[in-house]
Amino acid sequence: MDASQVTANNNGYLWVCCSFVSFLSTNFALGYLIPSNAKKSPHHMWKWKNIANSLLHSSITGIWAMVCFLQIPAMKDDLINNYSVSAQGVISLSVGYFIYDLIDMAVHDAKRSSGLLIHHCLVVSCFGLSVCTNYYQGYSLVALLVEVNSIFLHFRQLMLLYGVDKSSVTYRVNGMLNLATFVIFRVFTMGGMLHWLLAHRADLSTTVFGLGVFSLIVIMGMNFQLLYRVWKSDYKKTSQLKGREIPEKIVKPLQSHQLQDHLGIQPNGKCEIRNHQDVSQSSLTTKVPSPILDDDSKNVDTNGKFLKSE
Repeated sequence: MDASQVTANNNGYLWVCCSFVSFLSTNFALGYLIPSNAKKSPHHMWKWKNIANSLLHSSITGIWAMVCFLQIPAMKDDLINNYSVSAQGVISLSVGYFIYDLIDMAVHDAKRSSGLLIHHCLVVSCFGLSVCTNYYQGYSLVALLVEVNSIFLHFRQLMLLYGVDKSSVTYRVNGMLNLATFVIFRVFTMGGMLHWLLAHRADLSTTVFGLGVFSLIVIMGMNFQLLYRVWKSDYKKTSQLKGREIPEKIVKPLQSHQLQDHLGIQPNGKCEIRNHQDVSQSSLTTKVPSPILDDDSKNVDTNGKFLKSE
């Protein structure tokens, strides 16, 4: 259906309000499901609930957006004028979620989440335009395909909060799916969106074109920064650690005959006094190179004691 033919009342505003209340309610309910590993501090507890809620949103909207394109194949041919009730629902749901998450982060973690706050403001502006006008639904659905990757990205964050070993099968499989979907649903999708904007410049008003290009450039920059951080955390450090594995012979304790030889003990049990230069401290001890520490090493002082987290 063409958006100009829509005569019914716009229910998008109601869906936005319902979505906001729903995610606020799930945030409250998730408070009863926090695992013990994530109860280290009030901030960890809030972060677990926030990411779990984000995972719920990504799972719903990412799959729903793909279903919309399968139900209405013509939607991909005209990203401006095609309209469907289902598309209006998923876009409105996302607007309600991003408004909720924007407020949640502003209240609990504004200082550390400044980048995400900017991201959410841009997304609400772009999706809100579609909700208010009934146009640009196809474009908004393409943008929501990014949430397919967010499923694996949020699941990765939850595993880190839960303390899952990065060498475990679950973490590694999720990591591979995360990188694959990142390239497909973030890099390629947003690159296609930017190309579409430039190709349809004549069909867009100056305000819509400017908002779309500016939002894409900012969000794409954030995505490449995110990709680098994930690669550095999950793959770069792992390869460095493998390259600096400590050989077994370095940490292998001295055998009894080696110890006897160092101390000058003869087979008959007599002790031979050697020159102190022959038995130096360096011959009895072996320096072991220190492994590369993870990000949490900043919380440990030189004596090995844990410092108080910020």
